[in-house]
Amino acid sequence: MTREGLIDIGEQLMARHGIYGVNLQRIRTEARVRNRSAINYHFGDRRGLVMAIMHRHRSAIDDERHRLVDLLERQGEVTVRGLVEAAVVPLAARLKTESGRNFLIILSEVTFRTGSERAYAPSEPDSSSVVRLNEMLFERIAGSRARRRHRIGEFDLMVAILVADIARSVNRGDQSVAQGRRRVRELIGPLTAALVGSR
Repeated sequence: MTREGLIDIGEQLMARHGIYGVNLQRIRTEARVRNRSAINYHFGDRRGLVMAIMHRHRSAIDDERHRLVDLLERQGEVTVRGLVEAAVVPLAARLKTESGRNFLIILSEVTFRTGSERAYAPSEPDSSSVVRLNEMLFERIAGSRARRRHRIGEFDLMVAILVADIARSVNRGDQSVAQGRRRVRELIGPLTAALVGSR
């Protein structure tokens, strides 16, 4: 329970104040954990706690993305738009809970701080679907290798930032979960256009 409690509180506070905007002692105190070395024991450090928060959600997202891409392949309809939809739709499902919304906010900060190549590196747990999607997108968009790699990095960052903005809006009560999910789906067209458009 201690480990899960630290993840719960860490997720709430980091979503509200930023990954580096909250003191680890505050997380421990608000989780009502007396052991001063509990975070080090369970996670090693701040990054370990963030990765535990990410793993809590990314595993299900990874599975759902693979399922959607498998379906596209079985149907013989692997298009840029279909891949964008497979990237975005599993994130919309996270809007249903406060924990999921907090994860989306933290995900955007991780992606912004580290860049998509590190945030979704093959060595990172639960990122194989993003690696797979990005490789498939790379083969389907125009431009030099460097330009396509850059455009996919921009895509990953745009997805993370835009979906996090919707999650914040739902958390504030500015829109319902259903409205937020609809807004996420509305991103598919513009994100597809950004990937295939010439610049």
